[in-house]
Amino acid sequence: MTRAENTIEIARRTFADIQSRFPHLQTTVDAGAPVELSVTLQVQPGLKYKVNLNLQNNDELHFSASHFSLEWFPCTDSARVDDYIAAVSGFLSGVFRIVEHYRGHTCAKAELQSPKDAGWKTIGIWANRWVLLPWGKKHLVVVRNNLD
Repeated sequence: MTRAENTIEIARRTFADIQSRFPHLQTTVDAGAPVELSVTLQVQPGLKYKVNLNLQNNDELHFSASHFSLEWFPCTDSARVDDYIAAVSGFLSGVFRIVEHYRGHTCAKAELQSPKDAGWKTIGIWANRWVLLPWGKKHLVVVRNNLD
């Protein structure tokens, strides 16, 4: 088995593990996506936001929801895979949240956070170049898959 075949199998097992934790959520394998393997969970009962999970660049597990996007690599590192599963599962369960930082109407930064003590701990950050611009009214939006 080549390294690429091995990483695709790791991604398949990882996505299957996540799906087994949330059997009520429907997933779609995205054929023809410009990545090695891509799975989408559309908005549906039990999921307020579209989520994409994929394998890119042969060894990067990606997770995106709303404006947040982050990769865990290499996927051949089992600790990285465990962290990825925890992050995705945390968001899908509604335990984790994404905090989006806006400048005007543009999302400049998004943080995936897990609960810690009486507050929140940042797990990962996505940011774009707009984060450096000083103009535009600042505001936050919390993206959370609350199931209520």
